[in-house]
Amino acid sequence: DHSLLAPNCVLAADNVLKPGAPHLLWYLQESIKYQQILVSLREFALEKIEDWIALGLFDAGAAMRVGKAEQVVYPPGLGAIAYATDRVRKRACASGGSSEVDQDEWAAHAQDLKTAFEDIGIKPRIVHIERTEDGRPFVDWGDALDAWPCARPGLV
Repeated sequence: DHSLLAPNCVLAADNVLKPGAPHLLWYLQESIKYQQILVSLREFALEKIEDWIALGLFDAGAAMRVGKAEQVVYPPGLGAIAYATDRVRKRACASGGSSEVDQDEWAAHAQDLKTAFEDIGIKPRIVHIERTEDGRPFVDWGDALDAWPCARPGLV
């Protein structure tokens, strides 16, 4: 992948908690080629349902050092979590255009997945969407971007 990505390229993936992307989260966490941050947000118009956007900063120098030799080893149990995410995704995309998954089940799925991720060792840095006094949303980055060389004020 290092020949396709520019140095300090940021990969972004939505819906990594709901319905879930366990293999991607593990890879971004364990690969020396990426630094991962997750942005926690609420689904549009569904305040009770949490989701994450994964951001992975690509480190071209690390990618050149390890080349294609890097092997990320996936933990036991990750396949079962992926199966569960695929099942709920299939139910949500049921034929006929109506979802078989209601808001309460989505909210429970997201909470269960957070626990399952932590149990197998997916422990990402999570930042949150906050609101200004006048209600405008913003990401509270805290010190999460300190290690990202491309993160300069005004860019994020």
